[in-house]
Amino acid sequence: PTSVAVDTKILQVHRDGTIWLDQRPLKASEIGRVIADIRRQQPGITFAIRCDRAAPFEQAVEAMLAAKQAG
Repeated sequence: PTSVAVDTKILQVHRDGTIWLDQRPLKASEIGRVIADIRRQQPGITFAIRCDRAAPFEQAVEAMLAAKQAG
């Protein structure tokens, strides 16, 4: 297990392609809006992406791009 700072949220891409943030499933199209909303409420927050090795590559890339575009 990797340690993560308390003010960091983990965006997870699971092997079945589902994307989760805070025990909440997200569609790839929701990632940018959700991250932007969280950043407005918690300006100092950071995000990390954790992808299962067996996760579909497209889902991992889509999650990374959406997170990057959200800031």
